[in-house]
Amino acid sequence: MSEISRFYGIIITMYFPDHNPPHFHVRYNEFRALINISTGEMTGSMSRRALEFVYEWMDLHKDELWENWRRMENGEPLKSIKPLEKMEDSNNIIWVVAAEALDNYLLRLTFNNGSVKTFDCKPLIQQFPVFSPLQDKQKFHNIILDGWTVTWENGSIDIAPEYLYEKGVAIYEPQKTTENLVAEDNAPSNPEQ
Repeated sequence: MSEISRFYGIIITMYFPDHNPPHFHVRYNEFRALINISTGEMTGSMSRRALEFVYEWMDLHKDELWENWRRMENGEPLKSIKPLEKMEDSNNIIWVVAAEALDNYLLRLTFNNGSVKTFDCKPLIQQFPVFSPLQDKQKFHNIILDGWTVTWENGSIDIAPEYLYEKGVAIYEPQKTTENLVAEDNAPSNPEQ
């Protein structure tokens, strides 16, 4: 088994036999990288947000990574390592789970809470120089999800998921559950109470 963990579309692997220094391999979409277990130094390329998730995961599981490196050196089977857990239990954190580039610089976005919205990128492209490469419609249509939001140009261009959610135009909003409605009914109407 070479795959030891998978989360947010990121695949973490170790291979038999591998070279020093101790490291693991990371694959995410078209990105490939090696991460040094001791130093965290990266060789290769990785989207910024995906790399942030990998480092967060690595900090939580460094002992298990070292154990797997020793197992690999001894020719023993590698152990799976728990993935980085999503924060789906939080109602306050929003991220993009699906995206489609449409004509006229529009995005169709699905969020982790089930909402589907369109977002018009034209104002950002016209107002901010960082978005100017997206004037090329082919580049605009080459979107990548990084596990958090939409990105372009190998992760060098992105839009905060909260901004996309707040400024997007709703196509579909999930129905509130009975549990949510009861909680809202029981909440004090005056925050001072």
